[in-house]
Amino acid sequence: MSNPFAGTWTYRSFLNDPGLVGDDKDKLYHLLFAEGVWTVEDTPLQDSEVC
Repeated sequence: MSNPFAGTWTYRSFLNDPGLVGDDKDKLYHLLFAEGVWTVEDTPLQDSEVC
């Protein structure tokens, strides 16, 4: 069975500020808290016995 989450995912976290950004790219930039890339590898499942 293949892992449905396998692949490369981009993560972004923003500060919780209810103010509108509008067309101001600088305001949007300052809301960005963190970002990263998360990679999930598709590995085969191993058969295991339930005791």
